[in-house]
Amino acid sequence: MNNREDARFIRNSINDDITLPDELSKESITALVSGEKQKGNKKGMLRRFIAAGVAACIVLSSGFLFSRLNREFPQTEVQDTVEATESDKSESYDELLSLIKSYGEKYSKNIYYYLTDDGSVATDYNTVVYNSAVSEESVMLKGSYGELNVRQQGVLEADIMITDGEYFYTVDMYAKRINIIKAEPDGTLTRVWSESSEDERDLYCFELYRYENYLIVCFTDTDYDNDRVKNQKCGAYIYDISDKAAPVLKKEIALDGRYVSSRISDGRLILISSYSIIDRYEGDDVYLLPGVYNGEIRSTVPCDCIYYEINDAAESYVNIMNADLNDLGNEAQVTSFLGRTADTYCTKDTLYTIGYEYKLCDDTVSNAVGVTGGVMIGIDTGITRITAIDISEGKAKVRNYTEFEGSILNSYAIDEYNGYLRVAVQKNQENCIYVFDKAFSRVSEITGIAEGERIKSARFMGDTAYLVTFLQTDPLFVIDMSDPEKPEIVGEVKMPGFSSYLHPVGDGLLVGVGHGGTLTGVDGSSKISLFDVSDPKNPKEIDSLVFPTSQLGTDPKAFCSVTENSFLLTYENWTVDEKYYEDEDLRAAYIHTGALYVAAENGRLVLKGSYLAKNLESVVRATFIGDNVYIFSDGLGCMASFDMKTGEMKFSLDGAKEAYKFTVPSLSTEEILY
Repeated sequence: MNNREDARFIRNSINDDITLPDELSKESITALVSGEKQKGNKKGMLRRFIAAGVAACIVLSSGFLFSRLNREFPQTEVQDTVEATESDKSESYDELLSLIKSYGEKYSKNIYYYLTDDGSVATDYNTVVYNSAVSEESVMLKGSYGELNVRQQGVLEADIMITDGEYFYTVDMYAKRINIIKAEPDGTLTRVWSESSEDERDLYCFELYRYENYLIVCFTDTDYDNDRVKNQKCGAYIYDISDKAAPVLKKEIALDGRYVSSRISDGRLILISSYSIIDRYEGDDVYLLPGVYNGEIRSTVPCDCIYYEINDAAESYVNIMNADLNDLGNEAQVTSFLGRTADTYCTKDTLYTIGYEYKLCDDTVSNAVGVTGGVMIGIDTGITRITAIDISEGKAKVRNYTEFEGSILNSYAIDEYNGYLRVAVQKNQENCIYVFDKAFSRVSEITGIAEGERIKSARFMGDTAYLVTFLQTDPLFVIDMSDPEKPEIVGEVKMPGFSSYLHPVGDGLLVGVGHGGTLTGVDGSSKISLFDVSDPKNPKEIDSLVFPTSQLGTDPKAFCSVTENSFLLTYENWTVDEKYYEDEDLRAAYIHTGALYVAAENGRLVLKGSYLAKNLESVVRATFIGDNVYIFSDGLGCMASFDMKTGEMKFSLDGAKEAYKFTVPSLSTEEILY
């Protein structure tokens, strides 16, 4: 049995003939439930926190491995909710190191290889249609520019390309170079500053922020020893960009582990890493404990700044750094806990980490996300743990966590609203909506949604949730969340294909971006759907644009709002010139790639413009400044500007080499789009 099954067995087996320790006496349990402080040495969950100088750290415990258990819905599955409580500080690392080594000796070093589940694919391209015309009009937006599409108001997110309306800040050349690029009103682009990591270093810059007078670049740096990872850290370079042509590095901070995510909230940079330790248990003890870096100087996170439970799987740490951007002289503070994280969701006050515990099972490839030792791992049969971390006071504090069976598609499938956390979950062959209160007690649920289908997108918008599932056709479900204790599916609409991203485009209208299809499945086309959801009980797909043999950007950060009801999307279409067959010139097989400008007008989707070029790499971002549209390829670092109204290319900025730039396509727009 595993730890969770052990706990169930113990609870089900207790009877009057068993002599219980004092901690489990009726009086002790009554006092525990009523919140009275227990006497004695408390072990279990320990909360640790590092600060500048002497840290004021509060330590967690769970006097009996778990402080509180929620059993609101035992018929679904066990849901363990653990809340942080005060305890004495640990005086050494001994208990934690013993736990890690014991775990490492017990379990083998598994390597996970992740697969992709694309669902069923049809081959009938003849049924694909394009049902809207190109508009001759264009919205002229002088003095405005595209802003990053973020989840939560007041919480900044990083990206690979951002603009402040005058300059672009980018990460390109396969995450090895950062740039500052001046954008002139006439569309001219000038790279005023650029810095590349050394070729011999495995240093990758994943994304960046423009905050106040700083450029903040998030990176991962890996050291190898005979092709084995010796050490890996992630962090941030903080540049003063008062002089755009000569930025000054003001601070470098880092954590052990790989980069997971980051946010900026209330002037604080929140950096999250995942630090694997299962393959280090035979090595130096120092690498079994998480480290924090100030420049190149590494310090071990103090033992009284780490949370853990005795029964935790000692495979990895989640590390959370909090850096004050308003005073760089303050040392960054770090909180660590044993656990996993694959994704994050963040409000102004709370960071939620999402981790998975996979169950080994025999399964088909279509329902598996990985293999280990030849055995498939089904993510939908595993356990999801959501951990809530309070970041409201600048000192990260692990508050509590909850666990349930199943998986979460991405951070858009989790949302905090009016004190409740709403989650869209895929479990086995069904889909669910769970609602939790602040104590992580599950107050309601909807189960059995679209059994046998898979969640493809989710979006929570105030009192309403939208859920897209797919097997052969795309049901869009409208869910009334106005009463958190009684959520209810009130409407649905089915259509071919499915939407991978949902976005509001005005009162009662919703756009879905994803894949087209037939009644038998997806067919290789891309599709933009316009839904009328003004009547939640009767949602309708009122229009669509379908692009044969093409691909639209469904990354939420590839979606750029121009006005409330119009937006830019990245687009690509493979087309091979005749020259390719004559001399195998790869440049003749470049992608026709760029951006589309689409608006929802009078109940229709209207293509207002297209900004296309030829390039070996696809466009991953599109935005605008005033009357100019800009496209960006992060691979080779190319950028180009276009006239928003005419679609004419104005300027192309070279990438890694002079030959790598966007060029005007040899095919007409009509040939590419139709």
